[in-house]
Amino acid sequence: MAHICGNCVFHCMDFRFQKTFDSLIESLEIELGDFDRVSVAGGAGNFEQLERHLELTTKLHDAKTLVLTVHEDCGAGATRDDLIKAIGIAKETYPERTVKAFYVMLDGTWEEVS
Repeated sequence: MAHICGNCVFHCMDFRFQKTFDSLIESLEIELGDFDRVSVAGGAGNFEQLERHLELTTKLHDAKTLVLTVHEDCGAGATRDDLIKAIGIAKETYPERTVKAFYVMLDGTWEEVS
């Protein structure tokens, strides 16, 4: 039996942003049980982990939408520029998937980046 989910949400492990990531997921109308959640230092700016986990989520669970995030004040050093690079990696490697990307702020808001 196939294990399929519609989405992969890739974000940073930083505890300060967990509620914001949950709010973002909810705002995208992604339901619990329909996404792989990948939480690593640097979020989508951690390119090694990004490439590894996107390969797994698409191979194992056929995730159609890839949600990438980076946040301000990242202790792992991820930046908005890293998010832009991550978008390029995801789109080049998985052109048949939808890529959505968000830069998340400390105040609990986010901005979509394309």
